[in-house]
Amino acid sequence: MNFKNSQTNNKSGKIFNKSLFQNVKSKYVIKMIFELLTEKNKLNVIKYNKNLKDNLDIAIKDYKLFTNIEIEITLPKKDNFLYDYDNKKFSFINISKEYAPYIHIFLKNDKKELKGNIIPKVKKIDKIKIVLDNEVQSLKDLFKESPIESLTFTKFNNLTITDMTSLFESCQNLLKIDFTNFCSRNVTNMSFMFHQCSSLKKLNLSNFNTTNVKSMYFMFAGCSSLKKLDLSSFNTENVEDMCDLFHDCKSLRNLNISKFNTKNVIFMSGMFSNCKSLTKLDLSNFDTSKTTSMNSMFYFCKNLRELNITSFNTKNVTGMNNMFFGCSNLDELNLTNFYLDDNTISTVFMFAACSDKLIADVKRQIKNIKEETIDKEVYRPEKYKKVFETTMKEKEKQKNNEKKDESKEKEKKRKKKKKRKKRKKNIYVARGVIEEEEAELEVEEEESEKEDIMININFG
Repeated sequence: MNFKNSQTNNKSGKIFNKSLFQNVKSKYVIKMIFELLTEKNKLNVIKYNKNLKDNLDIAIKDYKLFTNIEIEITLPKKDNFLYDYDNKKFSFINISKEYAPYIHIFLKNDKKELKGNIIPKVKKIDKIKIVLDNEVQSLKDLFKESPIESLTFTKFNNLTITDMTSLFESCQNLLKIDFTNFCSRNVTNMSFMFHQCSSLKKLNLSNFNTTNVKSMYFMFAGCSSLKKLDLSSFNTENVEDMCDLFHDCKSLRNLNISKFNTKNVIFMSGMFSNCKSLTKLDLSNFDTSKTTSMNSMFYFCKNLRELNITSFNTKNVTGMNNMFFGCSNLDELNLTNFYLDDNTISTVFMFAACSDKLIADVKRQIKNIKEETIDKEVYRPEKYKKVFETTMKEKEKQKNNEKKDESKEKEKKRKKKKKRKKRKKNIYVARGVIEEEEAELEVEEEESEKEDIMININFG
């Protein structure tokens, strides 16, 4: 039996009703073949093939056993997690109303399912098991701001997941994640996935499938304890956004992105900004032909001594503001394919706070930009300082003028109010309705009532 062809040639899966498993009598063989099928075809087999259902005791209702996700987590021993003191409960997972019926939580060795995402506080909570049914289509924000200390994907058979945005964002106690049984085959968005995981020191992402990922915006930003990161297994051919990808990874010394394919990347702003510990970076494999933004790309990489950007093509780039700001130990750069047109590209503070050697080296290479523009807009931060100070003075002056105008307006209103009160008082006295003192009190009461009405209109 040509099992391979029977699986791939008919996407509907109805072929399984006629041919597959018909002549197979061994339950062991049936089970083995079943395990090799794709998740979609497993469902088709269960649906159309009675023989299989009889042999494996599988029904449609049990299909979730083959398509769910199982996660095991541990919480920190210290009492620093999110705690609801009023109800004496704490939360460790974010469950939306949409997916609430399909996410199940169990304490270790406890078969009884907990209700909701909050459990009563107990003295010792060891491991917690979380089961996500196939109906769960997104892992967005699932553990955002969670106090979890470690997490293991023990099972991952749901291939419909496409969104992992902020999956572990701000998990500041998180020390370990085991992705051995993880699957990200169809994921398109990994933005903020590990953002602000400030305690995470190691990450093994060799099992990641990033073929369909389009956004890695802020993916590792704020992972301030990471010292080494190997992303050589990443396929980034469809990624369009790498803004702030490694922003504020202050401890990162060893970064392997040698296999990055950036041919479709449009945004690279802040990609390595504030990576203070990086000393060497080889980006000679980067294709930046579609990139439009490089603002603050290497901002304050103050220990960076070697930077290879010889492959950079900046013809479509419109923003390079602060690009090398604060790269004080970088003495030379090969800008062979750099294009700086003072009319179309914004280069404010591009080389501010850089070494004199680097500034001199760059000046020798750039031929298509005016000297005045270079001095004024690119290489002379001290001039910008003056411009900045002047701008600040102008803003301060503008604020003072606005305050003066406001004071004048208030004074005008006060005078008008005074005149109005005096006129009304004179009218009352002239008519002989009331005495002068009583008239003044009457007018003040009227004015007070008007103010109360205006307040009610504004805040009502």
